[in-house]
Formats: sequence, structure tokens, C-alpha cells
Amino acid sequence: MDSSPGLTGVATLPAPEKNPIRTLADLRSKLDSRDHAVAMRALHLALSRVPDGGTFVWQKKNHALKGVIKPTKAFRDAQGRVCRHVIYTLALGRYIKQIEGIACRHEDGRWQL
Repeated sequence: MDSSPGLTGVATLPAPEKNPIRTLADLRSKLDSRDHAVAMRALHLALSRVPDGGTFVWQKKNHALKGVIKPTKAFRDAQGRVCRHVIYTLALGRYIKQIEGIACRHEDGRWQL
């Protein structure tokens, strides 16, 4: 794992609570800008370094924010960009949300989900 500030390499996701966050917007509303930056850095690292079928697990230092990222399939889109199907599970305390989507890499190397 990269020694990026704000990330550690071990996380255990909590059991979902009875009233989980229902939407990505709900989860985003509970994150501050530093949380968002750490979560996006973890996504970039996972998409850039983890093979299809692998798992990238992270936890923000001194905070309840944790994540598990599973890239499942790489392909090229119609524009020739490298894209990956990814499942991203985020947990904040007892709140948990799974996001599934496609991320594509831009020419400058950054990934957009």
C-alpha cells in the first residue's frame, strides 16, 4: 500500500445498521472535504495498482471512515480510454454504503467514477 497521508492499510467494515445510508448523497453529506479527498485517493490507488478481482482495503487515520475497493473488470471504452468496473464499499462509523460503477482514466492519469 502507498504511504499516503491519512490512510492506513487495515480496515474492518462494521455490520450494517438497521437504518443504513440509502444514497451516495446521504453518505457525502456526512463527509468533510478531507474525508472525500482520502476516499478519492484510495480509489485512485486501487484503480491504478490492484488487478481485476483484487481487493484494496483502507482506513482513514484517527477517523471512523473505512473502505474496500474491488476492481472487477478492465476494458477500453469507445474513446480508447482504460476503464474499470469497480465496487466501492464505504463505511463511516456504523453507516455503510456500497457503490458500483465504471471509472475511466483520463489522459492526465486521473480516474473519474
